[in-house]
Formats: sequence, structure tokens, C-alpha cells
Amino acid sequence: MSAELQEQDLSANDSVTWYPSMDLIRQIKGAVGTMKMLPEVAVRALDLARDPDVTINEFAGVIQQDVSLASGVLAMANSVLYSPGQPTASLEKGIARVGFRQCRNLIVASSLASVMKKMPLEEQWVRDVLWQHSVTTASIALHLNRKLKLQFDGEEFTGGLLHDFGRTLMAVAFPKEFAAFDPLDFDETEDNLAKEVAAIGSDHCSIGAWFAAEQGLPDVLQEIVRFHHTPERSHRHSKLVAITAVADHMANHFQRHGEAEVYDPASNPFIESLEKAGVNQVREKFDPIAAELLNQAAADAQELLA
Repeated sequence: MSAELQEQDLSANDSVTWYPSMDLIRQIKGAVGTMKMLPEVAVRALDLARDPDVTINEFAGVIQQDVSLASGVLAMANSVLYSPGQPTASLEKGIARVGFRQCRNLIVASSLASVMKKMPLEEQWVRDVLWQHSVTTASIALHLNRKLKLQFDGEEFTGGLLHDFGRTLMAVAFPKEFAAFDPLDFDETEDNLAKEVAAIGSDHCSIGAWFAAEQGLPDVLQEIVRFHHTPERSHRHSKLVAITAVADHMANHFQRHGEAEVYDPASNPFIESLEKAGVNQVREKFDPIAAELLNQAAADAQELLA
């Protein structure tokens, strides 16, 4: 990893060395291989999207050079989350519908979905459960963003998809030990990260954030991954980290119980983090809508997973 990437990172938030050890990094790289989260076409498209003079046709032309990426972006643009109306078969129309900024996030999301399918996991169910959790968290974050009028433009969805990628990396690198420290029961406590550190010397937040930095993903995504269990430690992107933490808690409940009606909004400890990040009256807004929002978001996630 370049020194530049390490400097760009998240170390300003604390003085503790948080990167996984070199031995652990070597083991993960040995298990994962040379896989890139963002294919070359995706990188070019993301760069092009920053050009204020780029046209939709030029942007679509680059994306279409990767058939898998183009179909993934179009599928998400046509999904119930982004397009309640008539679906379109045109990538150009899909881009026009969601906008360049949103499309940048869909490129990252589509690329992550492709990477998940290629991960060399010994047990398929582990991949399926982790991806279901990621999509559910992303869908909840998107609905929270809209209901609370936080005005994010897709970053919350991408962050939700990516937040637990470190767990996937651990499952790949430590297939025999993984179940002992992460049974995938989604009954998370404060001890979870400590168990991971005791077992392999790091936790899924640090491993996921290292991988995001290694892949050159935006700073905001690195911070979401690293601090989604400890949003109070986030400073630069505290609202996005907090909304991911709130959504993660709700998704955990849904995967344990399979229903939203018994969800207790008061049990979500991360509402306070969202308020501290500058969002006013979150509790008053959140409590009355939590169950309905969770039901709708989970249904939308199932459609995306179908």
C-alpha cells in the first residue's frame, strides 16, 4: 500500500495503530488473490463523472465497455429503490433518471456485488447471509436518509452495502475459525469485536477499512466501514457513519426475528450518534416510523436480492 493511501486514511481520529498486521494482510491477500473491487472501466467512469462537462452519452459509453457493470448499474437504476415507475432498457435513460452523483454510487455498488459473487468462500450460505445483511442495511439506510431528509445522494446506500465487507474477508481467510468468533447470528454485543481481535489479531471493521483503502475507495466509505460499530469515533463523516450504524442495528434485528413489528426503536443505541452528528429531533421522528420503515426496506432488499 502506498504511503499516500495510509496518510489519506482515518488515522487522524485516534493515535492507536489500527491497520491489520502485515502477517494478517498477507494471509488475507493469499486467500483473496489479486481481486480488484473496481474494474478498470469502473475507475474510468468514476473519474469521468467528476468532469462537469461530461455528457450522459459519453458517460454511458464508458460504462458499456464492461457488460457486467453496465447491466448491474441499469438493474439498480431500475430497482424499486430508485425507480417506482416504468423500467427502462436504456443505460442513458437510467443515468439521466438517477443523476451522475447517484450513478457513481451505483457503480461502486454494482462492482461490490460482482466481487461478492467471486469471493472464494468454502460455504455458499455464508456469502448469501452476509450479502443479504449488506443489502438490507443499505436499503434501510436509503429509507432513513429519505425519511429524515438527510440529503445524501446514494452514499448511504453504498456505505450500507460495504460496511461489513471485513466479515467476508475474514470468512475467506479463516474458513475453519470463522464460525467460532462470528456465528452469523446477528446478535451483536460490545464483545463481538474483542472476540475477533482475540481470535485473529484484528476485527472486521479494521480489516474492511484497510481493504477499502487498498482498493482506493473514497474516504467516506473507508470511514463508514471502520467506525460503523463506534460512530462516536467518526469526525469527518459522522452523519453517514451514524446512519449506517442505525441501519445495521435494524438489519440485525430483522435477520434475527424476520419481522419488524417487534422492533423496539428505543433499543437502537445509535440514534444518539445521529443526533450528536447534528440531526435534530431524530428520536421523535424515528420512533413512530421505525417498524413501517423496516418492513418496507426489508421488502425492497428482497426484491434486489431476487
